[in-house]
Amino acid sequence: MKILEDTLNFFIDETKNTRIFDLPKFLTIMEDAFQKSGFRDERKDNEQKNILVMRLDGIGDNVLSSGFLRELRRNYPSAYITLIVNPTVYNLVELCPYVNEVFPITYNENLIFWLNGAIKLCREQLWRRHFDICFHPRWDIAYCYEHLLGFISGAKERIGYSTKVYPAKEKINAGYDLFLTKSILNPPNVIHETERNLYILKALGLNVQDTKNEVWFNHEDILAANELIMKTGGGIMTPLIAICNGAGALARVYPPQLLLQALKLIADKNDCTYIYIGAKKFIEFGNFLKQALGNRLIDLSGKTTLRETCAVVSKTSMYIGADTGTMHIAAASQVPVIMLGHEAADYPKNYLSMCKRFSPWQTPTKILQPPYALSPCSEFNPRSGCAANSPHCITQISPQNIADAFDIMKKITYNSK
Repeated sequence: MKILEDTLNFFIDETKNTRIFDLPKFLTIMEDAFQKSGFRDERKDNEQKNILVMRLDGIGDNVLSSGFLRELRRNYPSAYITLIVNPTVYNLVELCPYVNEVFPITYNENLIFWLNGAIKLCREQLWRRHFDICFHPRWDIAYCYEHLLGFISGAKERIGYSTKVYPAKEKINAGYDLFLTKSILNPPNVIHETERNLYILKALGLNVQDTKNEVWFNHEDILAANELIMKTGGGIMTPLIAICNGAGALARVYPPQLLLQALKLIADKNDCTYIYIGAKKFIEFGNFLKQALGNRLIDLSGKTTLRETCAVVSKTSMYIGADTGTMHIAAASQVPVIMLGHEAADYPKNYLSMCKRFSPWQTPTKILQPPYALSPCSEFNPRSGCAANSPHCITQISPQNIADAFDIMKKITYNSK
């Protein structure tokens, strides 16, 4: 593999000197290096297929691609499947039964720094596989050099969504289609991200038998979840309600003061215990709710791994909160969801609609939305539905709206687990 590493290091040095990454030249010379290294040789019919899947985005995105991994395995039962993720979600997918191995790679905006890490991963883990196919299920803009990694992995076929799926992607990811051997355009009616992930398989003529999503955890995760609940909750026996108002984008965060009011309204009428689940950066939110609600809330913010979060959520009777990875974990666990959306109801219901793309998948759901976009979002249509860097349009959802939604959902789905 020395010729591959030497060629890549040559481009690193050239890019440092010229401050220009010459993509066409890079592709031509690297392709020649792959040819000379045997990466383009034909496989015998009885040889095992090696498949690479790139999923370098967040928690929710990985949950929404769980069905893709299952159906990929169904179509390639004897293939050796490698999954690449970002380190944040490694724990979530570590026990995925549909892949043979999972490797994390840390993203860095500095291309040179990132390339050094990518070369190390290829040298130590990827090149030895001589991948037949690399799948890029992500429909949206790619920010993590995943197409570049798919190419330098040596995969003979590289399949993913074209940059032409919408104008912003075509502009920001200009040239990315050159990394692919087959670029896909989805039909306009395929909007939910789960459907978009699965459509890649359908576009190749492969069979999709089941469209549900999954999460994976083991007995140790269940025991840890039980211990946390019993230790922190004091042996509570009332139905558990999962709460999460923290999110990656601050526009999706529902203010804790408003959430507290909603939880008090619900608690006044219902015998239930809340479990607050959030990342370490939202511990302050959990502490705030715990101080106000006392024994009515179990604060697990910053206390669980992702798999333990899955185990905890699986024990709850409902999820209330923002559009987060935890929400998608709840949906994949068939837990009913009250989603607090940040996208205004008057936002165009098109292929970029966050409420259409990321709604809870295949579980009883009530989506609450602000009635209209606040200024400045009302002056234009931001891609995410709200352009603020803080809770903004979402603040129009009132605590009473949430309490009323709980009453509706309780009649349909609420039960003690």
